[in-house]
Amino acid sequence: MSDFAVWNLVAEEDGTRLEERLRSEGYAVRALRTAHVVDDASFWAQAASDLGFKIPATNWSSFTDLAYQALVPNDNEPDSTALVWYGAGATLSRSLTTFLMVFDVLVDQARTLYSQGSTVLLFLLGQGHGFPPIS
Repeated sequence: MSDFAVWNLVAEEDGTRLEERLRSEGYAVRALRTAHVVDDASFWAQAASDLGFKIPATNWSSFTDLAYQALVPNDNEPDSTALVWYGAGATLSRSLTTFLMVFDVLVDQARTLYSQGSTVLLFLLGQGHGFPPIS
């Protein structure tokens, strides 16, 4: 997908269309829904549910390890993964510190996986002028 960067801002209402497009272009899609997250603990619980962690993270170090595992393509998936983060804008508004930690971890894991031959794209979804519609 030459028209997307490692991380991208997208209008929340385009999430389903974005997921369909990513799948049609050969990406394994992971969805994270954090519209109701208010702090680190609520984020870790939501991430565990959405990303299939067997145990929830209890700190940022454990989330980093679990995020890596969630972003690594399974054996039956393409080498490219896209994480569609619904509610990123809401998380940003409610808990800037949590948002920044999550963003930092996800971008770092995308870079790590890229160095290992996998592509990971991050899509932060929200509402308002900072989150444009996809074309």
